[in-house]
Amino acid sequence: MTKTKKVEGGTVRKVASFLTFGWVNDYTTETVTEWESDWQQYMDMKKVSHDYIEPIQRHHNETQQKTIDYIVKETERLKEVLKQELVKIDKIYNEKLKALAQSKDMSKAKTEDIARNQTKLKWLKGIQQRVKNIIEF
Repeated sequence: MTKTKKVEGGTVRKVASFLTFGWVNDYTTETVTEWESDWQQYMDMKKVSHDYIEPIQRHHNETQQKTIDYIVKETERLKEVLKQELVKIDKIYNEKLKALAQSKDMSKAKTEDIARNQTKLKWLKGIQQRVKNIIEF
């Protein structure tokens, strides 16, 4: 279906309608003179490529922005999760340090008790030896 229109210096023909991402776009051929119109047809490929590339470029830009937003959002979420986990780890670490300090204190107290009991044992053995010596005498 070709429509021809006379213009100054030649003719313009509508040669095709393309479906471009849901839109029907009409593309025309432009000719310089009547003689060329019989032999050559020129189509404005800048307009054709622009109509096809523009939605792809727009979609690409939207996707790029959504990706950046998602990355920023996920980074913030991960920071919060890591902060919470570090707080938990810090709490457990402090509890373990307290338990270790208590264990150290208990160990020190047990060592002192053992030393005290050994001293008492020596004292009791000394008394026992004296009593044996008295009995043998």
